[in-house]
Amino acid sequence: MAFCQQCGADNRQEARFCVQCGATLTAPSPAVAAHDPYAASPATVTAARNASKTSTLAIISLIAGIVQVLCCFVGGLVAVICGHLARSEIRKSEGSIDGDGLALAGLILGYIGIAFSVIYFVGVFALAFFAGLK
Repeated sequence: MAFCQQCGADNRQEARFCVQCGATLTAPSPAVAAHDPYAASPATVTAARNASKTSTLAIISLIAGIVQVLCCFVGGLVAVICGHLARSEIRKSEGSIDGDGLALAGLILGYIGIAFSVIYFVGVFALAFFAGLK
């Protein structure tokens, strides 16, 4: 195995660049380098390191916000809780986690769902109350 002098990571013997930090490793022979399809280039390593992931909580919030049409209050409550947790997680990640728009959409759908659920239940109870007065 090739050892990176800069970060200390173990790399494949044929690798030209460190898979952890992208530093140039000791140069392999030209015959080995030409036949190694798995040697990482600095651009590949940098792109992999800079790739951000989408917050799972943001995805759950959006899905729950959409599904709350079927589940009424419960789906809206899940969307709001997960949306707030996701936005907090995203802010604390300093750019390494994406999905703020998904979380915001889930929050909006969740709050709308909760509002409609409250209006529905108040209407049902009001109808039941007034029907019992006759």
